[in-house]
Amino acid sequence: MTLADLAVTKQKLAAAQADPVTLAIAGRDTAGVHLNHGEFEDGLAVVDRAICQVETHAAGQGRSCALGIPRLRGMTLAGRLKDKATADRHIAESRRLARDFDHDANRLGNHFGPQNTAVHVVATSGDLGRHQDAIDEMSRFGSRNPLVLPATRTSPLHMNVARSKLALGDRTGALEELEKAWALAP
Repeated sequence: MTLADLAVTKQKLAAAQADPVTLAIAGRDTAGVHLNHGEFEDGLAVVDRAICQVETHAAGQGRSCALGIPRLRGMTLAGRLKDKATADRHIAESRRLARDFDHDANRLGNHFGPQNTAVHVVATSGDLGRHQDAIDEMSRFGSRNPLVLPATRTSPLHMNVARSKLALGDRTGALEELEKAWALAP
């Protein structure tokens, strides 16, 4: 964990001289350190600061990406904290910002757009005990709207859907989702 903290510190120093999207990614990763330590409220404070910084420095579609990336982290942190109001706020804002994209943008290995937003909504819904919402969100993907995100995003998606299916008593469906996750895992 010390090395992760050091990496984030160096990232923040570099991001202070970079564009708003890089600054937002640094904020997201700093909040991730708090997430990994179970310090969800502190992580949410970092997310809020990152959003404020981006709002004052970014414009255009880059602004939507730069605001969306920390919103996804905020959604995760709020879900782990079981703070439904804050999670719902981040979900609504993430969805609004994702409408600016036809497909997910990849910036420095961070994806933002409609699909990664849905991936985060599934996970957060599970954290909040909204298991049917997680399954409903997943049902939006199929032959008409196939997932095109990398395995690092889609494999955990199937694990989160499995968690929700299990919570709702669908053991067979949960096992099928875990098999999909295993097949996709990098």
